[in-house]
Amino acid sequence: MAASHALGLDRPVTWTADGPAPAPGYWAWTAVFVAVDLLCVAGVVRLLWVAEVGRLPGWDRPARTGSPEHGTERSRGARAGLGAGLIGVGTLMLASTGLTGFPTRVTHFAGVPLNAAGAIALMVIGGLLVRAAGASPRVASHTISASGNRALP
Repeated sequence: MAASHALGLDRPVTWTADGPAPAPGYWAWTAVFVAVDLLCVAGVVRLLWVAEVGRLPGWDRPARTGSPEHGTERSRGARAGLGAGLIGVGTLMLASTGLTGFPTRVTHFAGVPLNAAGAIALMVIGGLLVRAAGASPRVASHTISASGNRALP
């Protein structure tokens, strides 16, 4: 969108007293924008595919072995659910506040004070909860290769 705007290729609109309204050709340009956006997303996904299927040093650990000292399946599921919820709430908060005035600016939405630094903190805490729920601090007796197959030691 920014590149098309810089090149003067904006979608055609007409300005009325109520604001912008679609002009002839608006929906055709919208279809082109959506297609270009999908191609860009596909390109980024393809470039980052290696990071998705590979192991990240210092982050990825072998799967849990199910030992009782790590909590029950239900408690791990609750931690993972809480973590995912915190990540979602943090993402929505950050989308609402933006980074203008970071880290001290507070905006209000529906009477709730929102802050970008708090949103990022929620996302980090949520990520740590999800990670803790799904990974054992001890090395398991087997590892999983990048292709997803188990490899015995």
